[in-house]
Amino acid sequence: MVTARHAVTSASCVHDRSENGQFVVINATEYRVFAGSFNLSDNSADRNRNVEKITVHPDYRPNTPYVNDIAVITLVGEFPNSVVGTIPLAVSDPTTDSICQAAGWGSQNGTNLASTQLMHRNKTVFDQAVCKGVYSTPVPGFTQINVEDSMMCALNPLSPSCEGDLGNPLVCNWYLTGILVHHRGDCSLGVGSFPEVYTRISSFRSWIERTSGASTFQPGMAVLGLICIVQIVPAKILQ
Repeated sequence: MVTARHAVTSASCVHDRSENGQFVVINATEYRVFAGSFNLSDNSADRNRNVEKITVHPDYRPNTPYVNDIAVITLVGEFPNSVVGTIPLAVSDPTTDSICQAAGWGSQNGTNLASTQLMHRNKTVFDQAVCKGVYSTPVPGFTQINVEDSMMCALNPLSPSCEGDLGNPLVCNWYLTGILVHHRGDCSLGVGSFPEVYTRISSFRSWIERTSGASTFQPGMAVLGLICIVQIVPAKILQ
């Protein structure tokens, strides 16, 4: 959550294919945003909000994977600040080998089953040039990726991201620094050798601020726990 009413995620998490094969943004009325609890089964009214609209970055193109892969979700109403905190946007970028944190409810074993408990793990910022080299090198069974400057990479080889983690935040020094858009490999093994690719928040800070009214102001540390992490869930499972 970057404001009490706005969340940032990846554009690839909020688009779908229409019947004629065209990419479209998902129907906002069919989803809710869950926040403010470690337990995904918590259906408390103050931890769930309907979605008013979804704004995808205007330069995002689904056929050009991971480029401009960012979106802002606007909620029908604000979360109370006693339940959900917000996180400021990164102005600068962490240096290589900086330790950051990632969190989410993704699978822990490579299945499509989400974790019921919020998981968090450390991630080490990966050298940009090395990451570009990794993804530009042909690997059987994987698509090559052009890692642009508007992206960044991070890795924890003993705790890789998995199914359901796309769109999750990377937090460095208490600032929202990245949004996960790609991970590669078999996370069911519990190890990962490929760096994960994130949308670099500093490259899109101005657009996020215009779209949401968020800021880079550093609030008190008390509100910067994992309560700012959200999950997009189908509305029907909460009814």
